[in-house]
Amino acid sequence: MRKFLLSAAIITACACAQDGNFYVYEGRIGADGILSQTFVDTPGQTLLISGWLAGDGTSPSDFNMSFNGVTRVSVNPVPAQGYKQYAFTATATGLDTFSVGFANDPSFDAIDNFSVTPGIPELATWAMMIIGFGGVALQLRHRWQAASPIA
Repeated sequence: MRKFLLSAAIITACACAQDGNFYVYEGRIGADGILSQTFVDTPGQTLLISGWLAGDGTSPSDFNMSFNGVTRVSVNPVPAQGYKQYAFTATATGLDTFSVGFANDPSFDAIDNFSVTPGIPELATWAMMIIGFGGVALQLRHRWQAASPIA
C-alpha cells in the first residue's frame, strides 16, 4: 500500500476511491485540515466547482468547500453516506483560490475527485455565437452566389 502525506491528510491506494485508485482519507483532530489550490482563469467566466464526499456518520465532523475565502458548501456533521457529489458555481476573477476544509475527530471521512471547470455559457454568449455563425454562413453564401456563372 503506497501512502503520501499531504497537508494533514493521507492519500492512499485503496478500493475506497470514488473513481480511480487514489483518494484523501481525512480525519484531522482539532481544527479543520485544509487543502487549497490557487489558479489563473478567465475573469468573468462561470466556473463549475465540484467534489465527492463519503462519511461514516460520526461526530464531531465537518466538510466545507470555499471559493476565494467564501464558504459555498458546508456539511456539519458529515452523515453516514457513500460518495455524494457536492457542487456550486462561481464567477472567475482572474486569480482564484479553491479550498476544502475537513475534520472528523473520532474517525475518518473520504474526499475525492475535485474539479474546477468552465460552466455552461450564459444566454448572451450563446446569442452572440449564433449571430456570429449566421454572419459567417451569409458571407459564404454570398461568395458562392457571386462566384457561380449566370447561365
